[in-house]
Amino acid sequence: METILVVDDDAQVLAIVGKMLEGYRILNALNAEAAVRVATAHVGPIHLLLSDVVMPGATGRELAQQLSLQRPEMEVLYMTAFARPPDPWRNV
Repeated sequence: METILVVDDDAQVLAIVGKMLEGYRILNALNAEAAVRVATAHVGPIHLLLSDVVMPGATGRELAQQLSLQRPEMEVLYMTAFARPPDPWRNV
């Protein structure tokens, strides 16, 4: 079973995404700091990081960069409610 780490600062979004991804092992985190703790504590691979782009404390991109140091095989997919990415994302 593949494992997906879902990170969003809205608990309702986490619940909805969890239902949409039924059949996968889902790890949830409400912010980047919690995501790092969850990823560190998880034994086994994390196949995908599904992260909000804009969160308090750190962006999804910053989180992905940090987690890729400990889990270089992990794929990354970003999600956002913004119609256009914030300025730091224009060159991604």
